[in-house]
Amino acid sequence: MGFLYSDELTREMKNKAQKDSQRKDIIPAMDPTKNYHVGQHLWTTLQVYINPLVASLPEHAHLMAEHGCYFHKKGTECGTAGNTEVDSVLPDSFKPLKLTGDMDKEWSELIKDLKL
Repeated sequence: MGFLYSDELTREMKNKAQKDSQRKDIIPAMDPTKNYHVGQHLWTTLQVYINPLVASLPEHAHLMAEHGCYFHKKGTECGTAGNTEVDSVLPDSFKPLKLTGDMDKEWSELIKDLKL
């Protein structure tokens, strides 16, 4: 099928999921005296596979984008922080969404009535 297991991405995603494991503030129904083990299925069993043939298609290029300039730290956005290499600036469509408090409120409103 062409899928390749990525140990690096698997570890990275498991670590991200485990950082939220003790959260008790995701929805109002969460009791602060209980342990919920948020995302346990992710930090215990998640596996990341990549299909290089699909990932290399131009329509998926935005999924793998990172800022590529190095000005005191890896991944600095080109054209900022003293970088003048503006010829390699990522297009806005490749950049992640800028999340706002309003977006968080809308999400919380969508999930507030979920049954635990």
